[in-house]
Amino acid sequence: NATSNAEEQKDKTNGGGDKPLLNKSAILKILAESVKSYQTVALYITEHIYRSGSSSLISDDTTALSFILDKMFHLNDVNMDRECPAMAQTLISAIASSDVSQAQETVVQEVKMALQRALKEAETNEKHLHIEGLASLIPAMIDNNGSGTTGSTNDNNQLFKNSNHTNVRHNIFYIMLEKGIITDLARAVQYLELGGPNTISTINH
Repeated sequence: NATSNAEEQKDKTNGGGDKPLLNKSAILKILAESVKSYQTVALYITEHIYRSGSSSLISDDTTALSFILDKMFHLNDVNMDRECPAMAQTLISAIASSDVSQAQETVVQEVKMALQRALKEAETNEKHLHIEGLASLIPAMIDNNGSGTTGSTNDNNQLFKNSNHTNVRHNIFYIMLEKGIITDLARAVQYLELGGPNTISTINH
């Protein structure tokens, strides 16, 4: 399936051997489009776990979402695929806008935990890039337009889709409030070195 293919791709990318057929951003884009077209894919992704040792980048068991949020939301390597952060945001936003409530709950919790991990990192430029990437993700999850599903374009169907999407937007926002992620974001400044050169930029995000 798509998630296992993504895992195999990561192994190839970090194995130093064969050139990968697809880069990480392409895989993230495919997964995002799959979520938009087939809503249950969101659940498969949120439940997927990478086992320790399955890649040189994975030393402990971790969820696919944790890996994406920790490793792909900021450019932490000069050789990193530069489209990864944008495509990772597209994927997470697609899951947030799905109509699978369990997937929505999980993705919000994963973003909350990723933000907490980022805030506890040592004071470096990478820490600020990570926080900025996650801070930009939260409004994108709320404002993401449309579910990407296809169907008839007649007025009644369009009205139904618009109404359903409004409910989804409200849903994800209230889940964020319930999980406390908005409060965590507001308190982020407490974890930053106020005299640091990157602090103002991070706060503005």
